[in-house]
Parts: sequence; C-alpha cells; structure tokens
Amino acid sequence: MSNSSAIGESLDPKSTETLDSENIPTAAASNTDTTKNQEEDVMATPENVKNSSNVHKRYCADMSLTEVKNLDCLLVADTCMECVCQPLENLLQHLEGSKPSQAELIFILVYAVALESGFVSLKTLQSNKSMIKYLPATSSYHSKNVLCLSLLPPLYIKSEGLERFSLKLRSLIDVEMQTEEDVFSLLVGFVCGDYIILTLSPSNSTGANGFSVALPIGRYVLSMHSKNKPVFQRFRKLHELSLVLRDKLFTPMRNQHLCRLEAVIYPSLNGMPPELYDNILKYLSYNQLKILANVNKTLYNTTVCSKHMLKYLQQSTSPRAIASRSHCR
Repeated sequence: MSNSSAIGESLDPKSTETLDSENIPTAAASNTDTTKNQEEDVMATPENVKNSSNVHKRYCADMSLTEVKNLDCLLVADTCMECVCQPLENLLQHLEGSKPSQAELIFILVYAVALESGFVSLKTLQSNKSMIKYLPATSSYHSKNVLCLSLLPPLYIKSEGLERFSLKLRSLIDVEMQTEEDVFSLLVGFVCGDYIILTLSPSNSTGANGFSVALPIGRYVLSMHSKNKPVFQRFRKLHELSLVLRDKLFTPMRNQHLCRLEAVIYPSLNGMPPELYDNILKYLSYNQLKILANVNKTLYNTTVCSKHMLKYLQQSTSPRAIASRSHCR
C-alpha cells in the first residue's frame, strides 16, 4: 500500500469518529501523566529495577561520545586497545613529531600514574601554582589536577642515549610544612638491558628511605609500531603497571611524607580516635604492646603512655616480681 492511499484512508470522513470535548487530551493532562510517570520512576524500589546496566545505558544515551569515553576511561589503568584516558592522551600529544623509545614511553606512563597518585613536577608547580589544588591527607586523586597538569609538557631530563630519565616531584599536600624538602622526591629511570629500573628518592637531608622497582620494558610497551595506529595501542597490561607503581613507589613515598609532617593517614591505625586505642590496648599482652610500639613514632607514644603499658611496668617493678626474678637466677 502506498503512502498516499494510507493517508487517504486515515482522512476518510466515513471512518473518522467524532471526538467529544471530554475525550480531547489537553496539554495539562499530558503534563500530569508525564509527571506521574516520572514520580513512579523516581520512587521505584530496587526490586523493580531488573538490570542496573539499563540505567547506565540510558544515562550514556543522553551524553556525547566524548563524555561517555571520559566516564568509562578515567585512569591509566582503564586504557585499552579501543580507548585511552584523556590525561594520557594529552601527555602523548607532547611527543608528536618525535620518535620516543620504549623506555621513554614507559616513563611517560610512570609520570601519568604519579599525577594520579598526588604528585606534580616541581618545575610545573612553581610556574602554575594558581591552577593546582592541594590535596588533604585523606585523598591523593584529583581529576581536575590530573587533567590540567597533563596539558602541560612533562619537564623531565633525558640523557643523549635515552637511557636515563629524571624528574623532580612534589607531593600535593595541604598540610603546613617546615621546608619544601619534607614533600620532595626525585624520580629516576635508567635502562638496563630489557628492563627499566625506577627509583623514587626523598631529599638527602631527611635521611628517609627511598623506593625502587624494576620493570620489563617489553611487557608494557610493544617495540613494533604502525604508522596508521595511535601510540597508545602499543601499551599492554596498564592495570598491572599502575598497581605496581602505586604499591612500590608512589603510595609508600606519599605516606612517608605524611608521617614526616605528622599528618593523619586515613584509614589506618594512626587515624583512630584515642578511645578506640584504649579499647584495643587492653587486650594486648606486654610483649604485644612492645611490638606495637616499634611500628612508628605515633604508635610508640600512644602505647608507651597508655595506662595498660604502665600497669605492666608497675607489675614488673613490684617487690614480688623482683624477688621472683632473683629466685629464678
């Protein structure tokens, strides 16, 4: 049947029914029905929602393609063959026109994870203080910081043979400090055969420990590169790489900076209120209290000054305890 005949049939006066004024839907009625439907959707219980993925699909349908990509790919660990997180893409754009080596690409990945872990290049911070937000001790990731800093070129130093890379970093902590050295660290990567050895060292004046890790270059960056494909498709196992870098380098160093500033790191033993300490210490023996006191300075002061430790010390210095020790000898 053609479209014209279909239209003609729909306009046939014999087949047209007369609409009463009571049956004509008004705009107010349609708006009321829409409002009721919206209220039913809002008030729906979790039992009525059969699949939460449908909610995600409806939400993504109202967003642009770029917004969907940014929602599903926020971190370096989310990068895959199909998409790359926006900060990493910004950092790779600084390498356009050059032919970066595998080791340099890994160092770029390391710098991207450093940004996500609450670090910033010292030179970048000195020239762009107004655009950077300092972070509390309870947080290390700030999406706007990472995005803005990725738009700036990473100011690392590389040797002529591209076998050594170095970058001065600083923790973005909003705690008052005595000197800049309290939150300073030096990131160095040097190639040794098929590996790149990364070291993260604090300032020499602090006397604190440094951290290091050895990464197989070919495991995370492929040597082969096609001209028609983007650089990020050479990356592999970035979720594993991000986890290793956080656990071995950046999280221990940031925690060390926070301990030096005597800032509370949540969630941890250092972040509990004093009442909980008292409830826990009363169940520990004298030897267990001594072990807990050797963990760090904060727990040492808390344990040694507690009434439970004093009770054990008084018992050990009582005349009966001294007499029993002399008898054993």
